[in-house]
Amino acid sequence: MNMVTPIVLFTIALMVPHDEVVGGSVIISSIAPGSPAQEAGLRGGDTVLAVDGQNISRVEDLIELVRNKAGEPVSLTVRRGAIISGIDRSPEFAPIEEFIVVPRQNPPALKVVEDVTDPATEVSLADARRYDLNLEAGDTLRQGAIGVTIGLANARVEKISQSF
Repeated sequence: MNMVTPIVLFTIALMVPHDEVVGGSVIISSIAPGSPAQEAGLRGGDTVLAVDGQNISRVEDLIELVRNKAGEPVSLTVRRGAIISGIDRSPEFAPIEEFIVVPRQNPPALKVVEDVTDPATEVSLADARRYDLNLEAGDTLRQGAIGVTIGLANARVEKISQSF
């Protein structure tokens, strides 16, 4: 009896309708120094609309599509973000541009230092903090295939009910 009760309660809990995020706008929050994204000209505040012509609306879509193309050129269709923060503008008037990035198979892990002596293995504290404000000297800056942090804005939520 004790084993049956949690199973029944868990099943009932899953059947109760709940909200689930199903998509939104994939926003670039920050760009890693020396990354393919920085070299391509991407910047924080840009919204990624498509990868190789395939529309995306979830962070997971961007990660999967880019990861599967490591070492190959990838086209990112991007709605440019505001250059000056604090100034709002309507997104439909923002320019849409295409950028080509080549995701790295083995992104570097750079040591955060005050003064850089070896750019291949080190990054300055000032540059590292533009990517991640929490980094301190002595930390390691780790980044993904194209060197961006991303988030979801304008999330679309749907009521979901599991049925068995």
